[in-house]
Amino acid sequence: MSFTLFEVQSNPKTQLKEHLRYLANEVFPEIAQRGDYAIMENHCLLRVVYDQLFQGKWQDHATGQGPLIHQLSETQLVEAIQLATQVISDKSVCDKMNEESLAWRG
Repeated sequence: MSFTLFEVQSNPKTQLKEHLRYLANEVFPEIAQRGDYAIMENHCLLRVVYDQLFQGKWQDHATGQGPLIHQLSETQLVEAIQLATQVISDKSVCDKMNEESLAWRG
């Protein structure tokens, strides 16, 4: 019996979600620990990114059920990746965005 191997091609939105997850789950926690960031956990990064994306508490803007990552458009995912990259690349940006996020949450 023989099998033909093939690569399943992901659609662009799936690839964007995977990239955002990679930044949040793999890259950010390591960088945050080494850089002594105020936030350290993946869910904190996503809170900051999503709040920045919506310029307010992201839960007030969610339109469906389930994780927000599945509700975002491709354009929003691209912007979320850009925001996450800014946070990861610059601790002062992380601090500023985190303060804004906390202020939006009262």
